Order: sequence, then C-alpha cells, then structure tokens
Amino acid sequence: MFESGHVIRESFLTSRARAMISKAKYDAVEQQLTAALTMTRRYLGEIHPETRGCILAFIELYEAWDNPQEANEWRAKLPQTETTEE
Repeated sequence: MFESGHVIRESFLTSRARAMISKAKYDAVEQQLTAALTMTRRYLGEIHPETRGCILAFIELYEAWDNPQEANEWRAKLPQTETTEE
C-alpha cells in the first residue's frame, strides 16, 4: 500500500482487520485495530510506518461504518511523515 509515495507496512493484526472490514464486522475490527495500535506504538513508536498503517485502517473502518466524524478524528491523529527536499 502506498500513501503520498511512502510505503505503508502493516502488522498481521492490521491486515486481518482490514480484511474483516469488507465483511462488516466493525465491532471486531475496532477491537483488533485497538490491539494492533497499542502494540505498534509500544514497540515501534508513533511515527513508524506500521503505526501509520494502523491509523489509516481505523480511518478506513470508520468510513465503511458510516462514521465520518470518527474517521476525521483519526485523520487528525496521523503522525506527520518527514519529507526531504531534493
């Protein structure tokens, strides 16, 4: 998956949660993403691509769940990526 030219990696839990979104198992997805985000933040840090991928999955979840306000709140939580000028 790419976002703004950056590769976004995902943990197994995040990948599995994304697959469950299409099955409309939103409560289970929310629980799984919460666990995934806790682990990625703890072990990889706030700006790691896997943490960012998990937050993007939360946005995808809340858009599918028809909850744009929650999706926007997660967009605001996205850590800024470092960009380098060439």
